[in-house]
Amino acid sequence: MDMIKNQERSKYLDILRVLACVMVVMVHVSGLHFNNIPVTDPQWHITSCFDIIGILGVPLFVMISGALMLRPNYQLSGKKLAWKTLHLVFLYFFWMFLYNLQAYFAAGAVVTWVSFKDDVL
Repeated sequence: MDMIKNQERSKYLDILRVLACVMVVMVHVSGLHFNNIPVTDPQWHITSCFDIIGILGVPLFVMISGALMLRPNYQLSGKKLAWKTLHLVFLYFFWMFLYNLQAYFAAGAVVTWVSFKDDVL
């Protein structure tokens, strides 16, 4: 955190972050309508275009992170990189568990340990 306070913020990276956030929201909003619109409908093509444009938001976040980590005055030790990687892996499995749990209960499954273990874990 100390390095961030001493550095001057890059305004173009802040603008790119806002753009990437809008793109990620665009993907999620456009994804809600794919199942409800016939493929032959022009509205489906418009929704698909928004989805294609918005899908660039995640790689944009990755590139912003890379640009910040490749600065000459950014110190990244092996221990810090390993900790960040483990943190991301933990978050990935945590959220996958929650999504599977939600899908399990939304499907109206009978709750037993065996079915929970097989379907959620």
